[in-house]
Amino acid sequence: MTYKKQFNRKFKQPLDKSNSKNDIKKLTGIKRIVLNRIYDRGIGAYRTNPKSVRPQVKSEEQWAMARVYSTIMNYYHWKKTGKEKGAFKYDRDIFEKYQKNLIN
Repeated sequence: MTYKKQFNRKFKQPLDKSNSKNDIKKLTGIKRIVLNRIYDRGIGAYRTNPKSVRPQVKSEEQWAMARVYSTIMNYYHWKKTGKEKGAFKYDRDIFEKYQKNLIN
């Protein structure tokens, strides 16, 4: 199951719904600056390492939103288990800098 579908299931949205960063902010309480920074890293990753991009991904924006969903869902995994994985491992510093109330 994709991270987008996991997110939508967790927040009781239709599974295939595409959420804007504003929708995600309202549902999770994660600050817009955090979502923007994660998104920007996704754009950068798409541009600097195109070989890692899966063939079904058609744009850098799609890749960046996938990173946002991945980071958020792996954040919830970390909160539940204490184990970091996925994009959260690489984007935790953003949470720590801008969204300390979620990390503590």
